[in-house]
Formats: sequence, structure tokens, C-alpha cells
Amino acid sequence: MCRKALEAIERGDHEIEIWGDGTQRRAFTFITDAVEGIERVMRLETPDPVMISCRESTTINQLVDRIEEIDGVRFQRRCVSDDGAVFPHHDLDHDAAEKALGWEPQVKIAVGIRKTYEWIRDQACSSSEPARDDK
Repeated sequence: MCRKALEAIERGDHEIEIWGDGTQRRAFTFITDAVEGIERVMRLETPDPVMISCRESTTINQLVDRIEEIDGVRFQRRCVSDDGAVFPHHDLDHDAAEKALGWEPQVKIAVGIRKTYEWIRDQACSSSEPARDDK
């Protein structure tokens, strides 16, 4: 969604496409938490699966709201049919993961989205700069 938002700003139309109606809930996990969780899971001696996602969930519409707040932009949201492929929400067992790992993700959604959006924006800006020849 961060990339879609930046592309909409660059195009100047501020229109983004959302699959479904935007009310589907997701638990996004920031990359540093995902890596730490995976490392902890790799050290487990149990064959049982462990969910390492964040407890905090957000709707896709709320995700877009957060991106709008970061960049001070309003987007025209164009919802497209998901043909039933998008689940409204996923029920995850966070308690089992916390018990097995003695840990849970720490980066809150607002912080993670801001960091992700700024990183993608910085990458897009640096890749669009012309190459310099310092020779």
C-alpha cells in the first residue's frame, strides 16, 4: 500500500486501488520483529507451528488513513472486486507463540508503517536521481 500511495502521488491523481472493500483486517509485522521471531522459532525444539505476527491489527482503510497522515495527502480509494480471494480477517493464536517464544513483536503499527513508508519513499527518490560521474 505504501508503494501504491507513492505511485499515486507521483502520477498526481492520488488514486489508489484497494482489493475488496478495505474493511478486511490484517496484522502487519515490522521486519525487525519478523526477523527476530523467525530466529527464535528456529531455536525451538518443538515441531509445532508458531505464529509470530503482531497482535495489533488494522483494516486496509485504516492503513491508508495512516499513510495519509504521514504524507499529509488524501487519496481517492478505488475498491475493486477481490472475487472472494480476500479473507475479511485471519484468526491467529498469539498466546501460543508468546508462550513458546517468551516474546512477542514490539513495533507498533503506526511506527512500522511510518518507517516502511519513509524507507520506500527514500528508495524511490534515490533511484530516480541521475547517476553521477565523479571521475
